[in-house]
Amino acid sequence: MNKRTQLIPLVLLAMLTVIVGYSVIFFNYHVGSHGTVKTIGVEVYWDENMTNPVTSIDWGLVEPGTNSTVQVYVFSPGNANTTLMLYTGEWVPAGIDSYISCGWNSDGLVLMPLSSVMVDITLYVEQGIIEQGYEDFNFEIVIEGSG
Repeated sequence: MNKRTQLIPLVLLAMLTVIVGYSVIFFNYHVGSHGTVKTIGVEVYWDENMTNPVTSIDWGLVEPGTNSTVQVYVFSPGNANTTLMLYTGEWVPAGIDSYISCGWNSDGLVLMPLSSVMVDITLYVEQGIIEQGYEDFNFEIVIEGSG
């Protein structure tokens, strides 16, 4: 066996090591985050006893390509049925909302007067966010009750 033939497995092993090493570094990168919660016609709390209001959500460090979910309680203080909707806006930096989205499992849910419901709010972070130069972000979550 000549020297060139003997080097092929070593070169392939070296290339595989670099690729795997890059993947490990890439998949362990975290994105800093935060979210401010604004309510319209409803109240939002961290606990089912409605004693700890939600004013912001700190998503912590979120890995690209993953989701993060928080549970909150939405309360309808009015005297009529209330339809729930969630909106986002005020994304900083501009354009980051192409790589991050936020939603929940309760759009269109109708709450009766003086009732509450536990909901999941989920942040979705796209895999390619780091390559676009984004590391930290902030945005506003609007939870609206209409009726």
